[in-house]
Amino acid sequence: MRFIFSILLLFICIFKHSAQLTDTNLIVKHLTEITKTKGYRHFLNVDLLKKTANYISNDFKKYADTVYFQEYTVVTCNSGPVFNHIGT
Repeated sequence: MRFIFSILLLFICIFKHSAQLTDTNLIVKHLTEITKTKGYRHFLNVDLLKKTANYISNDFKKYADTVYFQEYTVVTCNSGPVFNHIGT
């Protein structure tokens, strides 16, 4: 009985450690994809903001049944570009 318990405990520890490494690798992948782009993600570079939003939205779609964009306009003087907020 002790032997079976020890083997079971070993498998649980290995599986838990493997899951943690996978989560870490996934976070590194996402951060690399988002941060290693040409240009800055700010209101003057709307194309890069939209590309980043689409990347995040596509990943959210793997885990949520509904993903939506909430549009809003940033007004500086007269008018400004339209931005998105991603929600699930």
